Amino acid sequence: MNYEIFSYGNVDALSGLFNALASVTQSGVFGNAVALVMVVGFFGAFLAFAFAPQRLHGPKWLASVILIYLVMFIPKATVQVVDKTGTTAPAVIDNVPLGLAAQAGIVSSIGSTLTDLFETALTVLPGPSGIPEEMTFTNNGLMFGARLVDRSRRSVFDDPRMRADVANYFRNCTFYDVSQGFIAADAFSSSTDIWALAANSNPARFTGVTNLSTNVIEPLACPAAYAAINARIPAAVSSVMSRIGLDLNPYLQLSGSPTLPGPAALTLIASQLPTAYQRAMIGTASEDAAKHVLQNVMINSVKDASSLMSQAQGDSSALLMQLARTQAATQINSQSIVSSSMMSEALPLIRNGIEAMLYGIFPLVLLLALVFGGVQAVQMLKAYA
Repeated sequence: MNYEIFSYGNVDALSGLFNALASVTQSGVFGNAVALVMVVGFFGAFLAFAFAPQRLHGPKWLASVILIYLVMFIPKATVQVVDKTGTTAPAVIDNVPLGLAAQAGIVSSIGSTLTDLFETALTVLPGPSGIPEEMTFTNNGLMFGARLVDRSRRSVFDDPRMRADVANYFRNCTFYDVSQGFIAADAFSSSTDIWALAANSNPARFTGVTNLSTNVIEPLACPAAYAAINARIPAAVSSVMSRIGLDLNPYLQLSGSPTLPGPAALTLIASQLPTAYQRAMIGTASEDAAKHVLQNVMINSVKDASSLMSQAQGDSSALLMQLARTQAATQINSQSIVSSSMMSEALPLIRNGIEAMLYGIFPLVLLLALVFGGVQAVQMLKAYA
């Protein structure tokens, strides 16, 4: 008989555990342990029957032990461990005792079916009550939307030259445009597209831009610098999106050719990121993933430029204020960050550990059931199930 056990990223652990259980239950040492507990149980049942023969403790114990041994231990089954996250191929383990395989398979199937049913029902609910398919636990684990938003908010350009060029552009061009009214300060602070607003720059100012062919920084007028940097923006944003997609969907790195994960990550993040922002009510349907990533990268570039300007001007007060704001934000958010991290990272590990422990104690439960026999054995096996 074949039974499926559904796992969430712990196929290797469960397959190793079931292989170990199959080896242990077929070993001579475990056979000696079964014989020993049967002898102990027999003497206990014999004494109970001798003092109270009308209660039939001996026959009841013998009948239950034979039934448990012949039904739960002697027959063997095949267990297939299936990873619901799709990161690992299914593992097949033979010669698992039927008592363990049947109980584990039935309980696991019930849990997986209930999860699928609830998520299927929630995905069709309209409005904020529903859960988008990209955010379901079955597909991506706990708090996937929150992890997506948090990862995108921390994104910066992968290429250090690009990161430096953008920060220098803000420092040498945009900041002065804002301070002199060339760009309205309130428009800059509330803009949902900082980079597009920064295009309106003073041609009398200059900033350094890296020449990619010579790898030399060349001074350019701010409008020319914007045009040069803007031409590199699409490729840079795609690289950032690919990195976010691989970080949040690590199974892409385990399958196919090394050239496949990048495009696959772009395809996934293009649907996942806008859904997460809309679900959190911090984005609209008209904003795609590239726009979200570009905006977050530019916000972090403005912070880099602010730090660079403070250092260049020797403004220790500004540097201390930035440090104070960072520490205050860290302190305020620390409780939420720790709680979410514990939930998203530790809870699955705790769940997997408890599951492995319950499967692992099956030989001990079987031996205790053989010792007690009768109604007590049935109650013990029911509680274990």
